[in-house]
Amino acid sequence: MIRPGPLLLLLYVGCVAPLAASAQPGPSMEITWTKSLGEYDSFNPGPERSFTYTVRNTSAPFATNSLFGLVLPTGLDAGLFYLDLGEAMPDWDFYYGSGETSLINTNHSMDPGSTITLEIRSDSLSTRLANANAFTSSAIQFNSALVEVPAPTAPPATLADLKVGANVVTLTASNLLWGYSYTLEQSATLYDWTNTFSFWATNGLTQTVRAAQPTNAPAQFYRLRSP
Repeated sequence: MIRPGPLLLLLYVGCVAPLAASAQPGPSMEITWTKSLGEYDSFNPGPERSFTYTVRNTSAPFATNSLFGLVLPTGLDAGLFYLDLGEAMPDWDFYYGSGETSLINTNHSMDPGSTITLEIRSDSLSTRLANANAFTSSAIQFNSALVEVPAPTAPPATLADLKVGANVVTLTASNLLWGYSYTLEQSATLYDWTNTFSFWATNGLTQTVRAAQPTNAPAQFYRLRSP
């Protein structure tokens, strides 16, 4: 006969510690843009620069992440003469400074997931890369977004130290301003100029540039233009 043994009961006793509250994701945004040239200013002969920016609040869906203000790193020094928000939410106030333009909305801030589109126009054709900033109603800073903006006209850049190699020429560009865009142009006649390529001044002051040069091409002249 087999006698049943005592019933073995396994009981796990433990405690569960409360989970620590995770930090709320901070505010974030992204900015994309397009640019064009056109005749926008009847008081300024020649083309003007237009930028259209799309600003999107990419923050987590918390009320504290609503976008309350935006600061663009361009202003009156760059010949800014026009700003338009199209059919965006009402109650935006604009403040124009010499080097930046601020947009503030105290009544209808941008909730997470929302988007606005704004256009600016400038008499200056020069551009540069700089950080746009935004903040919440409690002055918490959004991440900075690197954008291209109109810039004050850059001083004339210079080229020197021409070196001719196999199918390439090398030059030293000087008097550059960091963040500005420059275009290397070439001509065989000093009359008709051709854009070779454009580049951003990343080193400041001096930068080496190279251009393709077929061995059987006539002698070329080079110059720098900003933009």
